[in-house]
Amino acid sequence: MVDLIQSSLYTALDVTLPATINKLLVKSNGYLHTPLIPTWWLDWETPGSAIVSADAFMVQVKGLMFDTVYGEQEPAV
Repeated sequence: MVDLIQSSLYTALDVTLPATINKLLVKSNGYLHTPLIPTWWLDWETPGSAIVSADAFMVQVKGLMFDTVYGEQEPAV
């Protein structure tokens, strides 16, 4: 029974979860809508791969918040 539980957890965390997350990321095309302001969006990317360990999940994220009224304008700084 323990082996069945471990196998199911492994499949869920190592196969199913990454596949589901990847589908959502592809569907979003790197854009997230901000919930409070209807015209504000976040264009984001991950410059490197995530680092996963037994007790941590780390990912570097680079993003640009913008208002669709004005379009994406990267700041000079």
